Amino acid sequence: MGSSESTQNSSKHENGGGTENAKNKLGKGRAEAAIGAGAAVAAALVGGAIYFLSGSGSGCEKNRKTMKAPGRGDRIYRDEFEDDPATYFRNLRKIG
Repeated sequence: MGSSESTQNSSKHENGGGTENAKNKLGKGRAEAAIGAGAAVAAALVGGAIYFLSGSGSGCEKNRKTMKAPGRGDRIYRDEFEDDPATYFRNLRKIG
């Protein structure tokens, strides 16, 4: 009886321990994945904040040429004026 009890006890510990080890490994893997995902989200947010705060919004307006607005003292985008100068002058007469 003594020898069979010790064999049964040791087999119970092996099975129970194996299941718990697998659960611990699975939980540890999920925790590491969550930390990695959190770090990726944080990096994306920091990168986005730097991008917008550096004035690199669209970049398109930096390359657009301007001109002195005819009839006014301010500057306008040349491409918008050249696309439809008649509307510009029509609107200028409404304002002035």
